[in-house]
Amino acid sequence: MSVAPGARVSPRLDALAAAYVSPWRAVEIGAQARVMAFEGERVALLTASLGRYAGAAFVQASVTLVPRAAGRTGAAGGLLVRRYGRVTATFGEVRLAAGREVLARADGTVDARETASVAVRGQRQFARRLAVSAAVEATLDPSFPRAGAGGGLVVGL
Repeated sequence: MSVAPGARVSPRLDALAAAYVSPWRAVEIGAQARVMAFEGERVALLTASLGRYAGAAFVQASVTLVPRAAGRTGAAGGLLVRRYGRVTATFGEVRLAAGREVLARADGTVDARETASVAVRGQRQFARRLAVSAAVEATLDPSFPRAGAGGGLVVGL
């Protein structure tokens, strides 16, 4: 959850709740609810996912519904493919998504637009409770194409 009381472009409140269950061997079912409160509108996102483990690989498909974002109902689909190393803290993954993205304009209004994205992330454990992680991401939409990269140190508690 994040809170930014005076924000105009980013959400003033961004809260997420998620639950995952494994009703059968190697199958994962997930549900998420996210609420983003902007200056002029509150937006809810509901996500359902289905994943399957096969050896060292994990494949997950997801669908996100955006009821009434900017007066419209939007939807998005996603696909995640992850391959684990010898330990689960070491992996590589590719994530693809396409659909309607919620955005906040500088005047405080909320809108939705068609978009697609691709992200590649890798993580490598190098000590018992330490791993290094890096990611690159690109979002492709006609009005605001963008790309980014990031990295960090993961510390297990």
